[in-house]
Parts: sequence; C-alpha cells; structure tokens
Amino acid sequence: MDVLFVGLSPELISPQAFPSHLATVRPGGNIPGESWDAAFLRFVDQKSELMRGIQIAASTLRHGGQLALVALPPAPDHWDPLREALEEFGSDREEFVVQDGTRVVIVRPLSTGRQDLVGLRRSMNALATSVDLVENLCANVHERMSALRPDHETLSVREMVGALGDLDHFVYIPAIRSSLQGAEAPQSASEAPDAWERADHNIRTLAELTTRYRHFRDQSLHQLRQLEESDWLRPGPGPDGRTATVADLIRAWVREEARQVEELTTRVL
Repeated sequence: MDVLFVGLSPELISPQAFPSHLATVRPGGNIPGESWDAAFLRFVDQKSELMRGIQIAASTLRHGGQLALVALPPAPDHWDPLREALEEFGSDREEFVVQDGTRVVIVRPLSTGRQDLVGLRRSMNALATSVDLVENLCANVHERMSALRPDHETLSVREMVGALGDLDHFVYIPAIRSSLQGAEAPQSASEAPDAWERADHNIRTLAELTTRYRHFRDQSLHQLRQLEESDWLRPGPGPDGRTATVADLIRAWVREEARQVEELTTRVL
C-alpha cells in the first residue's frame, strides 16, 4: 500500500496498517502524480488551497483508494467544514476523533481511479508473510500461558490466533466470493464478530490453531491468485455492509490483519 501525507507526519498511522512505502509533502507542496492507495491531507482554513490539494490528491488515487482530511488540534468544533470539503468526492464517509482531539474524515472518491495490480499483489504478499510471522511469534509461547486471558475483555493468545484464521474463513473470502458471484454477503461474514465470540479457540492447542490459520491462508491465496484483472473491480457487499470491490476488500483485509498481528506481537513479546 502506498500512502501519501500532505502537511502531516506518517506517525499519524501505524506503518503495519499500510505495508509499503509512506511519502510526505510539506503543506502546500507539490503533490506527486504517481498512484496512491491512500492520501491524508491536513485541513486548512484557506478553502481554495484546501480544495486544490484535495482535487489533485483524488486524481492520483488508485481504484478503491482512500481520501482523508485530517484536522489537527485545535480542530473545528463540528464536522461540517470537513464534510463540505469532501462532499463531491464521496458521500459514504468514515469519521472519528483521535484521543488528542484530531478529527479525521475518510471517503472513497466516486470516480473509479486507477487499478494497480502490483499494489494488490504486494497486499497478497503481506497476507502470505503474516502466517510466518505469527508462527515465529508463537513458537516459544507455553501452551498453558497461551490460553490465559489477562482480563475479562482481552483475548488469549490462542483466541487471537484463532481470530486471524477466522478472517479468512468467516469474513473476507466469503465476502469476496459473494462479490464475484453477484450475491448478497453471506450471513457468516456479516456476523463475523459474533462468530468470533462463539468460537472457543481455547479448547484447541496453539500449534493446532497456527496450523489451521496457515491452512485457511493457503486456500485463500490460491483462490485470489486465480482471479483475472476484471475480477478485482467486481463490487459487492463487504463484511461491514458497505459496497466494496474485491480490490477494496483485499486492502481492508491487509489493514485489519496488520492491526491484529500488531496486538498479538505486543502480547507475546
């Protein structure tokens, strides 16, 4: 994933969430014309300067790319200025406030943008290497310790590894398959969080769960590598109910898995 920051530091996001290279441009600087999977722009009060930057950044996004506007503290007291600036680029917005008060609005531009098979293959490579990383992390974890939960709300190591396998089995592959078949999202994908809660991974050994994870991932990658270029643009309902192309789903999958692997790494090390 190639991510551009305009007037912002890459420290805004975890590099594991966007496995690739990050580039920065000073405020008001020249935005490179190459293709990006995501562009984060700093919100400024000068509307003409802001809109010019947004329009240029949107034109460089690949298909399914994310366009984000970030208002650093002291941020506006309400969302309207950020929403209005991004209104013509996409109506299905994601909005959240960071702990320090930073406001972030993310949209996917309505135009199709550019497709990038190299970037998508890089995403699949990230999915392949995650299994090796998880197996190495778990190699020296004692079986008894792997089943312990630090508290009521925190998953055990076994449950964390089991949840990674569930991403394949319950979430992204069923959603991708439904997009390719033009069908509704399968119930198992739309109810994935409930499925994770019901799955008692602690009754299995950690070795069994890592093997299960690798088995699901090998199956998933085999299916993804059979796809034609036209398949990447097939739209369908994603696990969260929003319409997404297969390319969108792959990128979202990489980000979600990176987040979960980072949590596992913190627990184990």
